[in-house]
Amino acid sequence: MNEPDKAVIAELARERGGKVIVFTDPWLSPAAAHADVVLTTQVTSSSPYDSLTPALALVESLVAAVLDRIGDKGHERMKLSESVARRTGLI
Repeated sequence: MNEPDKAVIAELARERGGKVIVFTDPWLSPAAAHADVVLTTQVTSSSPYDSLTPALALVESLVAAVLDRIGDKGHERMKLSESVARRTGLI
């Protein structure tokens, strides 16, 4: 699947001084070219559909570790982000 919008978002984030982490499959998202860190996941299944479970588990583990390291300030930031997401209908 071609995802040029993801690559542009990653490129813009880096241009503005952001750190880019890309979670991708072994075939690498085009956004990986602009990433500071590329984390790949893989699942072997008889199903014709790729599972997002390994990638989601990796994202959740990383978020939990970052929040644990940042402490209360990070937790408050997450609460604020969730509040904004609810108000805008994203969750």
